[in-house]
Amino acid sequence: MFIEPVFGKKFFGREEVLATLNKRVTALKGGYRQNLALSGPMLAGKSSILRHFLKNIKDAGVIPLYIEMGDGNFKVFCVRTMATLLYQYLKSRGNKVETDLKSLKSLCREMIPDTVRHIDEINKLLKSKKKDAAYDKLLKLT
Repeated sequence: MFIEPVFGKKFFGREEVLATLNKRVTALKGGYRQNLALSGPMLAGKSSILRHFLKNIKDAGVIPLYIEMGDGNFKVFCVRTMATLLYQYLKSRGNKVETDLKSLKSLCREMIPDTVRHIDEINKLLKSKKKDAAYDKLLKLT
């Protein structure tokens, strides 16, 4: 039986881990790039830490992305990633937020036209089954 991640008042402690994550975000904004892994045994609280951390980022210069991998196919992963990026962008700006990619693109087209153009290119690559090129462009999207 799996337990859902805790959040809100049920989440406590882990200040040292949260401080490290905050330090990495600050360094990222300063141009410093470093990968960070959050590892531990099952049910140790990794998902709870990430959920808490991402929900509490209040910096308008940072757009947090959390994409569930699930059992979906590659196209589902790409669409979910692109939609999450646009959704979080709009949310960080206090704009009206939709959930489907088509509506999100429409809302963002004037604000971030290059990003939306790249998303359109990724969708074309996905339709032509050029997965490697689509993945490459998806990683450069952020």
